[in-house]
This record gives sequence, structure tokens and C-alpha cells, in this order.
Amino acid sequence: MKYLKSVSISLFAAVFLAGCEVSAMIAANNAGGEMTSAFKVSLPAVVLVKLDTGEEDFLTGNLIGHISGRSEVALTGAKTGVCKGKTNTKGEGSLQCSNGLELSISADTSGGPKMSGVESQIGQVDARGLKNFGFTKKTADPSRVRYVSAFGWGKMANDAAVRAVVAPLAAKEFGVQ
Repeated sequence: MKYLKSVSISLFAAVFLAGCEVSAMIAANNAGGEMTSAFKVSLPAVVLVKLDTGEEDFLTGNLIGHISGRSEVALTGAKTGVCKGKTNTKGEGSLQCSNGLELSISADTSGGPKMSGVESQIGQVDARGLKNFGFTKKTADPSRVRYVSAFGWGKMANDAAVRAVVAPLAAKEFGVQ
């Protein structure tokens, strides 16, 4: 009898866990991504960064999300080059780019990890060491160049979604469209 009870519990657990994986696979697929293992999902990701100098770059790549809520992000932009970063279980992190740019990123994980979203950031960077930005507008202090950015993942990993977030922020922060 003990053996039969153990087998029943094992079968229930196997069916339940398989069902969880299937629902996660469906959610990942609906967000434009795919399950890469039982506890990881690969999702498309983008970042639009706009500097107060008028320069901007659109980065594309992917996010590998873990069941814990943390993630690794790898993106590439024409001006920033290759950018890599991580987020913690709260969704907070940063990207370090090959041109010297470092950006804060955030993916709200309140209520658990999300398959899609857009989050914005406002910050400043030291532009003195940045490569590949032409700086079309002179800045009074290149060590304090302000930026606004939007990080989109899943279904929100597209130009329109991140521009819809960056445009009003840039207008407010820099007085530009």
C-alpha cells in the first residue's frame, strides 16, 4: 500500500509539473519567446536610449529569464556596440556596453516575473569616454550627460513600444520631441 501511495504521489507530481511547464511554454510563445529549459525562457528584448545631446541608439537582442525573476540580457546597437547585463530578482540591473556606456535597466517583477513589458529609466552618464556617439549638440559638462531610456521585452520588444515611452520622457526631461 505504501508503494502504491508513493507511485500515486509521483505520478501526480509529474503530471502537475508537466502542466506547469506547458503553461509556461504557452506564455513564452505568446510573448514572442521560447522555453530554453524547464526554468528558463528566452524573450526578445530592445532598449532605446536617448541622450540630452540629441543622440540616440536602438538596441536589439534577447533576455534569458529565470524562474527566480533574475535575467541575463544581451543587446547590440549601432552606436553602443555589444551590451550585456543582468537583473536581480527585483528586476533591477544594468547594461555595460562595448562603447563605454552603462545604463540602468528595470523589469518590474512585483507579483512575479512577467513575459512582456516596458520600463523606463532616467539617469546620467559620463560621456567623456563614450565612443561612436557624434554628440550633435555641445554639452556644457560632458561628464554629466542625461539620458532617458526604455527597456522592452517579450511582445513589447519593438520600436513603437519603447518610443511611446521615451518620447514624453525626453520632452519632459530635455524639452525636446
